[in-house]
Amino acid sequence: MPAQTYGRHIDEYVQKQPDNIVISNARVAAALATDHGLDLTRAKKIVNMKMKRLADTGKLERIKKGLYGKVHDTVFGKVGLITANVYTGLLMQDNGITTGYFAGPTLLNAIGLNNHLPRERHIATNHWRWQVPVEANIRIYKPPEAINEKNAPYLQAIEMIAAARKYGTTESDPATAMRKIMQGYQLNRDMLVSYAHKHCTKVMFLAVIEIAYGGGEHEAA
Repeated sequence: MPAQTYGRHIDEYVQKQPDNIVISNARVAAALATDHGLDLTRAKKIVNMKMKRLADTGKLERIKKGLYGKVHDTVFGKVGLITANVYTGLLMQDNGITTGYFAGPTLLNAIGLNNHLPRERHIATNHWRWQVPVEANIRIYKPPEAINEKNAPYLQAIEMIAAARKYGTTESDPATAMRKIMQGYQLNRDMLVSYAHKHCTKVMFLAVIEIAYGGGEHEAA
């Protein structure tokens, strides 16, 4: 089949994608291989060349290797994805799997414990080695352990308690507010304390115990 046909297929695939998502070469190649009966390795080579060409001509923006965003014309010129939002998504999820969570003052603001919006987004992520563009205004932290669906709520709860101690809150009763948040996420107190024992200093471990058990049996699972 002529290369132009494959190129046209890739063009059509890209055009069908929403403006606000990251387009991965891997997914485009999988679609090309399925629709045209190609070997996946060959499909990947074709897609890599075509996507680079689209980026070189300004139709796509390269986010990082194998990842692109659509570019569209506005009265202010060509506009791509908002860098901060793109990297936030990439750092916190990988194909729908949790790989990160908000940390520090960003977390406090997101859950309503502090009404001050930080200049940077603070994110704990498995991708803590990534080099993120300065214009994204993201500060990356190495998590206590590799983040997954099971441990993410517990690691973030510990981060919430640590951040409240470090940055302060605008809540009149932050301990009660934090217990209600943990209750909303149906966190198991014994498991939370187990994570704290594994990863926290003695001072933080005691702080987690106080928040987890200080409100009485009716306030937590």
